[in-house]
Amino acid sequence: MQNDDHEIMQEMYHRCVAETQDLREQIKEKEEVWDEKEREYKKTDDLIRKLCEDILAKDQEEMRLGEEYSWSHVPVNDLIKRARKTFIEYNEERTRLLNKVLDISEERREEIENLENQIERMYNQGITKKEKHTSIEEIKEEIADEKRQKDAVSRITDKGVREAAMNGSIDAVITEDKDSLVELDLVNQLIEDSGMQVPMENSIPVTPQREVANTIRKKKQEKKRKSYRINLEDYEKKMTPISWRVMELIGMDGLSVYSQIEEAMIIESNGDITKSRLRMIVRGLSSMGLLRDEKVNIPLKPKMMVHYLTDMGNALFETKYEKAPVISEAERVIAEHDNLTHGYGIKTLSDLIRGFDIYEEVLDYNRKNPIKLSDGNIYIPDIIGSYGKQKDYFEYERGHHTQTDFNRKSNKMAKVSRFLNFIVPNKEVMERLMKQVKAWIKSRGIHTLKNVKIRITTVPALKSLDGTKDINLRNDKTWQVVFDLNKGDSPISKV
Repeated sequence: MQNDDHEIMQEMYHRCVAETQDLREQIKEKEEVWDEKEREYKKTDDLIRKLCEDILAKDQEEMRLGEEYSWSHVPVNDLIKRARKTFIEYNEERTRLLNKVLDISEERREEIENLENQIERMYNQGITKKEKHTSIEEIKEEIADEKRQKDAVSRITDKGVREAAMNGSIDAVITEDKDSLVELDLVNQLIEDSGMQVPMENSIPVTPQREVANTIRKKKQEKKRKSYRINLEDYEKKMTPISWRVMELIGMDGLSVYSQIEEAMIIESNGDITKSRLRMIVRGLSSMGLLRDEKVNIPLKPKMMVHYLTDMGNALFETKYEKAPVISEAERVIAEHDNLTHGYGIKTLSDLIRGFDIYEEVLDYNRKNPIKLSDGNIYIPDIIGSYGKQKDYFEYERGHHTQTDFNRKSNKMAKVSRFLNFIVPNKEVMERLMKQVKAWIKSRGIHTLKNVKIRITTVPALKSLDGTKDINLRNDKTWQVVFDLNKGDSPISKV
């Protein structure tokens, strides 16, 4: 019996020894893992501190020169919080700076486009009946020719002729003769064009080369004038009284929308002109290259046709009426809103709002009177409705903005009014716009948008309220979607 107990105790002893040995091996393995983890932690802690220090170095408040201050004594968690705060503020400042640069760039682009349009219009208006409608490249070539002419005039040896050419009493013409008698050719042409009498008959020798050059030059100039005249005459032969009247409605009255042109023509003719005949005439003008036509798809007016004069149409109009055409409605829309679809969408919406008789004045051409913001940027609303001293601002959105552009635009709107009013063509665009609004609220931070309301509706929904007592664009009930940011970032939707 004692032997059995001894064996049992001995077996238990050996088992304990084995388990202890096993535990020791596990502890050793764990210690190695812990040591590795500790080394990794120290590396991570060191990298995090270096990263945080690089970020905090951009914060002037954290750079306390001359003081006993070291980031190494700050707990890593506090250091991360400080760095995160600095990083957010630094990015916001850089974003504001970038947005300002983009705004300035956009202003400069608009100024350049406006100047180009003005130059083009002034140039077009300066063309007389006998002048050719040339391009900007030809204008540059003319300027270069003038410079070459001045250089040539300055080299004329005859003082009287040189002074006459410089003060403009005679015209200097430079021939293409490449021989050594270029100056003599110039003098000969000056005297010939001005009718000046030369005291010495042999002072300007006549050579066969000069005669050939002058003959070729005159033939080229006459050929250009004749070809242009013949070209316009060819157009004039194809024109009918009705065709000319269409040109007058566009060039004199500034009409562009086909339905308006059609209505005016039918009223004037007392019904003698059919719609199909007028449509064929307008198509003929377009095929001749006198009219530019574009199909514009906008709410309430799908597939609206818009027409305005081409360069050749402008030249023919000036030849016929001896005056430049007025700027058509389509050209004004493009200059104000960049493209016809967006511009006529705004115009249709402003006409709809104007018909509600809510506002004393509804403006949709606001580029000339931008709103200056406190940060130096500008905001140009699509539509402004004013009554007394109160003003409401509306944006016609087609859902083509990138999120960055939409954020920048919304930031501007929030600086002008607590109501951000968006009107869109349809429900599909409204769904896309709602996603952009939510993304803007999240990136901006709802705590920075207290008292702000964002309201969205569609043009058809607004049109359906026409003639009802519910038309009040300052009332949330008029809008299909309302974000009241005092109550959270979830929209109140009636769709």
